[in-house]
Amino acid sequence: MSDADATQDLPSLCESTINNCLAPFKDLLARLNDTVSSNVPPVSCIISDGAMSFTLEAAEELSIPEVLFWTTSACGFLAYTQYAELIEKGYVPLKDASDLTNGYLATIIADEIPGMEGIRLKDIPSIIRTTSLDEYMVKFVMQETERARRVSAIILNTFEDLEQDCIKTLSSILPPVYAIGPLHFLQKDVEDKSLEILGSNLWKEDQHCVEWLDSK
Repeated sequence: MSDADATQDLPSLCESTINNCLAPFKDLLARLNDTVSSNVPPVSCIISDGAMSFTLEAAEELSIPEVLFWTTSACGFLAYTQYAELIEKGYVPLKDASDLTNGYLATIIADEIPGMEGIRLKDIPSIIRTTSLDEYMVKFVMQETERARRVSAIILNTFEDLEQDCIKTLSSILPPVYAIGPLHFLQKDVEDKSLEILGSNLWKEDQHCVEWLDSK
């Protein structure tokens, strides 16, 4: 039996989220926007995880601005946006499994992309290193990055001095991109201690590594 607190099958989770979460999300927005019963102001902006852009459909339907928060590095996100280009240029799919070990992954793929000079096929997120473009996660990532072109803004957990070139390139092909990181520095500024129990993980977190780090 699988561990209920361990990360489950990622493709199934992503597919289930897209297929099942939009309706409950619309219902939540409707309840929040019913200011008489909710006792809160109407929703004026949606900040959504970058991999949950199904929320964009609701935002567009209600004419609410949407901001996507991508937790990857700017370089990683930029690599995701290049998946279609890699396919078009024939870098992927891999011819067969031997390409994983025969040196093919050392192919430099992005010299023409500012911020990614010298990047090799093996350096980018591994989802694209596949022999079949029918794999769900390839389609999912390409869909999510394409939807990102329709939002009001994109925020990244990084900072300009670290990834200036990648952020600049992203800003040239996408809506406004803002670097707001490193976010963990802001944790000490949270005054409402009840918010400390909030988390973004769908599963119980193992804090032992944090305790070990804090002891060093």
